[in-house]
Amino acid sequence: MHKYLFIAGVGQIPLEAASLGFPAAVVSSKRSSDFAEPLIFLDLSNVEFLHQWNFVINQCPIENLTPNGQKFIDDFRNGKISAEFGVSQKIQKLRTPEKLVKIYQTFF
Repeated sequence: MHKYLFIAGVGQIPLEAASLGFPAAVVSSKRSSDFAEPLIFLDLSNVEFLHQWNFVINQCPIENLTPNGQKFIDDFRNGKISAEFGVSQKIQKLRTPEKLVKIYQTFF
C-alpha cells in the first residue's frame, strides 16, 4: 500500500484517479452474489467502453468486459504493475478542450 494509491468507485472518482496516473478500479454496488465480477480495473482495453457507462459496471453490459482484477493483483504481488493499467493518456483524450466546450454549450 505504500507504493500505490488505490481508488475504487463510480463516476468521476476513477476518471480523476486514472487521469493522475493512479490505478483505478470500478466496482459494482451490488452484492457479489448478484454480480459475477464486482471489480474491474481500468486498463487500456476498457477505458472507452466504461466511459460510455460513466464507469458504473453494474449498469453496463458486463459481458463486454474482460475481468482483470486477478491480473492486477498478480502484478502487484510481483512488484510491478503492467503498462496496460496506465491509462492516464487515454483518459485525458476523452476530455479534450474541444469536447469540453461542446459539453458546456450543450448545457448552457
